[in-house]
Amino acid sequence: MYRMLKVIGRWSMLDVFVATFSVALVQLRPYMTVVPGTGVLFFTAVVILTIFAADSFDPRLIWDSGENAGGR
Repeated sequence: MYRMLKVIGRWSMLDVFVATFSVALVQLRPYMTVVPGTGVLFFTAVVILTIFAADSFDPRLIWDSGENAGGR
């Protein structure tokens, strides 16, 4: 779980990039249209779940469980 959160953490600013890119596309309204679909809901869910996961995770628990399993 820790390794997975560490990998996802690299993409933590992706939501800012997507929002900025979407605003830029909306500014080009005469040339193209932007229709938010179900992807917006999934993207929002991923951002919210990542925030909750990062807030609830305590890496010290990994070391505590490792000490108990090592027979100390």
